[in-house]
Amino acid sequence: DAGRVMPPRARAIPHPKTESDPFDLADVASALQDDARAHVGEFVVNEFKRHEAYVRVEGLPLDVKCEGWERQGRSVHGDRVRVVIDACDRWERVVGTKGEISDEERAFVSVEALASVCRRGWRPTGRVVPDAPVTPATRRSRMVGRVEVQDGGASLTFVPLDPKLPKGRVSEFSVPKSLQKTLASGAEDVEDVFVAVRLRKWSKGMSMPMMDIIEVVGKGSMGDDLDFMTKVIVAEHGIESGDFSADATACLPKVKVGEHWKIPPEEMKRRVNFREKLVFSIDPPTARDLDDALSVQVLPDGCLNVGVHIADVSHFVKPDTPLDAEARERGTTTYLVHTIFPMLPRLLCENLCSLNPGVERLTFSVEWKMTRGGVVKNVSFKRGVIKSAAKLSYIHVQNVIDAGSDVNKAKEALDDVKFSGAYTAEDVIESISILNAAAKAMRKKRFEAGAVRLDQPKVGFELNDDYEPVGAAPYVIRDSNRLVEEYMLLANMYVAEFIAEIFPSHAMLRCHPPPNERKLMELSTFASEHDIDIDISSSKRLHDSLRAIARDSQDLFDIVQLLATKPMQLAKYFCTGSVDEEQWRHYALAVPYYTHFTSPIRRYPDIVVHRLLAAALEQAERQGKSSERDVVEKHSLMTPEICSDVADHCNERKLAAKYAQERSQHLFLCKYLQKNPVIARAIVRQLGQQYVVAYLPAFGFEIKIYLEKQRHVKVTQKGFSKGQSLTKELDVTLDVRKECEEAAKIAAAGAAALEILDRSTYKSTLKHARGLRGRCLNTTEEQETFIDDAVMDDALVLPTSIKALDKIPVILCVQKESTIKFEIYGHVVFSNPFYTAFA
Repeated sequence: DAGRVMPPRARAIPHPKTESDPFDLADVASALQDDARAHVGEFVVNEFKRHEAYVRVEGLPLDVKCEGWERQGRSVHGDRVRVVIDACDRWERVVGTKGEISDEERAFVSVEALASVCRRGWRPTGRVVPDAPVTPATRRSRMVGRVEVQDGGASLTFVPLDPKLPKGRVSEFSVPKSLQKTLASGAEDVEDVFVAVRLRKWSKGMSMPMMDIIEVVGKGSMGDDLDFMTKVIVAEHGIESGDFSADATACLPKVKVGEHWKIPPEEMKRRVNFREKLVFSIDPPTARDLDDALSVQVLPDGCLNVGVHIADVSHFVKPDTPLDAEARERGTTTYLVHTIFPMLPRLLCENLCSLNPGVERLTFSVEWKMTRGGVVKNVSFKRGVIKSAAKLSYIHVQNVIDAGSDVNKAKEALDDVKFSGAYTAEDVIESISILNAAAKAMRKKRFEAGAVRLDQPKVGFELNDDYEPVGAAPYVIRDSNRLVEEYMLLANMYVAEFIAEIFPSHAMLRCHPPPNERKLMELSTFASEHDIDIDISSSKRLHDSLRAIARDSQDLFDIVQLLATKPMQLAKYFCTGSVDEEQWRHYALAVPYYTHFTSPIRRYPDIVVHRLLAAALEQAERQGKSSERDVVEKHSLMTPEICSDVADHCNERKLAAKYAQERSQHLFLCKYLQKNPVIARAIVRQLGQQYVVAYLPAFGFEIKIYLEKQRHVKVTQKGFSKGQSLTKELDVTLDVRKECEEAAKIAAAGAAALEILDRSTYKSTLKHARGLRGRCLNTTEEQETFIDDAVMDDALVLPTSIKALDKIPVILCVQKESTIKFEIYGHVVFSNPFYTAFA
C-alpha cells in the first residue's frame, strides 16, 4: 500500500453554531403534542444560501423558515420532516406586512389562525426536529458530484452538483480501487472525477454527513465534453440508460431483422377493424415512437365521427412480467437534446407499437360523435386495428392550415409525404381542415369553462454531425400542435371518467392541485404595485385576465404569465382508492377527472390506464354478470395500495426526467453561447440595489444582471428601504476615469499609435481602455461582430434610468461559476459615447 492515499474514518466535528441556539427538549416534547405548533412538511433548501431552508406546511401560505444549520436538524433537501414553529416574537416581517400579531393569535389556537397571520405578511420561523425525518428524501440514496482532496490528501470531501444538497465526508471503506489508484497519482488527477454517493449517517455533532461512494461515474470536463456531461446528468437523476435485461427482452415477440410482424388471426377477430378508415399520425419531424393517430368521418346527419387511436402497448407488456417490471422501474422515456433513453425496448417503441404508415397496428381507440362545433353527442371505447395512411409532421399540418382554401398550396405542403392505401393528399387535407375547425371550437369552450393555459418557451437546437449546437431558437407552439393537443386532452378526460366510474378504488388518475397561495400572493402584489388588472380568484378569471393583458401588451403578458406560472403546483398521478374525491380535480384543465392514456409508448401510467380501460369495458359489458373482484383478478389490476405506490414512483421518475431534460437544455445552451454570443431583448421584472432581474421571452427564463460588475457605469437606486427590496428605479450614469478615457483615445487611433509605446505603457493603455474600444461599453471583439445597426438602435444611452417592465438589450454569455457549474449571465448593452468621437 505504499503511496496509497486514503481518507481517515469520519470523526464527529461540532458545527461552530451548534451551541448558539440549543434545542430545548422539554419545549420540543411539549410542542409535538400541540397540533398548532408541530407540523409535518417538505424540507426545502435555498440553493443560493445553503444555511437557509424552509418547511412547506400544508395550509400555511408562507413556508416556515429554518435559518442556520442548528435549526435544520441535519435534514436533506426533499425530506418530509417535523417542524416546531417558534413563538411569534421570532417571526419575520415580509414586504407588505399589515398590523401586529394579536395576543389571541400568539396563542397558536389553530393552523387556520396561523395562516391568517401569514396572509398579513408575517413569516413563521421554526426548527426541524433532528434525526426524525417522517419520510427520508430519495436523494439520500443517490447524489452525484465531485470529490475533493482535503488535508493534503488525508481525506476526501464529496461536493454535490446540486447546491441544495449537503457536502459530505467520504468513508474510506467505500473508495473503490480505481479511485484509490487515481488518488495515488496525485490530487490534481481527482479534480474531474464524478461519483455517485449515498448518505450513510449524519450523527449529532457532525458538521457534514458521512457518504459512501456507490459508483464512479467517470472523469471529464464540464466545459468540453457534452457526452460525458450527459452521462453525469443521467447519473445524477437516476435515469436508466443501459440495455434491457435478458429476462425483459425474452418477453418480446420473436421478430427477425427486416421481418414484418403480423397480428395473430385470433387477435384480429377480437378487435374492431379500422383499417379502411383514413387514419394518420401527426408528430415532430424526427419522431420514431408514434403512439397516437387521428381519424374523422362526416356522418349522413352532418355530425362528425372523430377517432383517437392509441398504440395498444398493453397487448405486448403483460402485467407481472420482467418486461413490465422494467418498464415500471423506468417509468417514462427521457428525452435529452441529442439522445433518448426509452421506457420500452426499441423493437416495441419504434416498430411493433409505433403507428407507422402502411402497416397494421393494434390500438385502443376512442370515438366520439360530435357536431362540427365540437359538441360531443356520445363516446365509445374499442380495441381495434388500424393501418395509418400517412406520417405527418406538425410542419406539414401547419402549412396545410396556413394554406386555407388554397388546395394547390396545401397539396404542395404534402409533396414529400408518402400515402398508403387508396387515400390521397386531398382526403388528408379535408380531414385536417375539419379536425382543426372542431378543435378550435372545443378549445374556445374549454377556456370558457374555466381552463387556464400557461406556456413557457422552450429552446430548440440545430446540431451538427458531432451533435454540437450550431443554432438555438425558441420552439413555437402553433395551431397544428393545438389541434393534436385538443383531441388528446379529450381522450384523457373521457377515459378518466369511465375508469373512475367503473373502478372507483383502483383507477390511476392525474390531479393538479390549486396554485401555491404564497406565490399567488406575490403575483397579486406585483400586479398591484404596477397597476395591472388581474383576477386570481379562479382558473377561468386568471385565464381571462391574461388574455386581456396579452391584447394590450405582449411584453407585459410575458412577465405576468411567468409570474402566474410560478405558483402552479405539479400535476400528480394518484390512485382513486387512496385520495378523497374532492382532491381528484385538475385545476388547470378545470375538469373533475383526468388521466394519461394517449402516450403508452413513453409513459408507464398510460399502460396502467390501458389495462384499467380493458377491464372496465369488460365489467361494463357484463353488467353485473360477474363481480368487480373477478374482473380485477382476471386483468391483474393492482390493489389500491400498490397502485398508489406505483403512482408515487411514476411521479418521481417523471420529475427526474423533467429535471434531466432541463439540465440537458441548459448544458447545450451554455455550449452554444460559449461560441455564439446572443443579443436578446429582456424585460425587467425586479430591481435590486445594484442589479436587475430580467426575463428573456425568447428563451423562457430569467437572468440576474449585476450592473455594478459592468465597467464605466455608476448605479444609484431609488425607493430603497433597508431590509426590504423596494427599489423602484435605478439611475445609471457614465463613470469613466480620466486615465481610461485617455487610453481609449490612443487605442482608437489604431495599431500605429500603439506600436510606438514601450511595453509597460502599451500594456497599461490596453488595460485602461478595456470596455471602451467598441461601439458598446464592455464588449469583446467577438461580441462586437454581432452588433449591427439594429442593436445600436436599441442600445441604452447614458445617462438613463431602468424601471420594472422596461425592455433592455442584453448580451448573453456563459461563465464558469465553479468547477462543476456553468451559468448563463448577461450584461446590458450601453452605447459607448466615446466610440464615434474617437473614430
